Amino acid sequence: MEETLSGDDPALSELLSIITAVYHLPPYTETDPEKIRECYREKEIIKHRIGDLYAQSSPIREFIDRNVLIFNGTQGEPDSFDLLDRLLGEQAYRLAHWRVATEEINYRRFFDINELAAIRAENPSVFNQIHRLIFRLSEREV
Repeated sequence: MEETLSGDDPALSELLSIITAVYHLPPYTETDPEKIRECYREKEIIKHRIGDLYAQSSPIREFIDRNVLIFNGTQGEPDSFDLLDRLLGEQAYRLAHWRVATEEINYRRFFDINELAAIRAENPSVFNQIHRLIFRLSEREV
């Protein structure tokens, strides 16, 4: 972007300011309640700022759209997914297919997401159970 926009362009200044703000967010490992509140507050502000910048600046919008395409990779070109794989690998969570997550993830958190209601909604008995209230309400006369 610095090659596309001049150094005094307000859109470039805003983008660089947003990047600085992201780097100054408290880490996800933070335990201080005040710092956690700060992180939640500031990340919402950052999301609004980048959304506004995306809407107002076509060079920034094109830059972001190009980068999203690059990160999305190209079907049939496995190496093109390396950036996305690296990004996902840096997250505070680990992605795994729900059918094998329990076996592949060798640590337990507060709960295993696979145990949440409706995860097996394709099973007729689970579907009926999670929709029990809806079925009961729909049978009542209005």
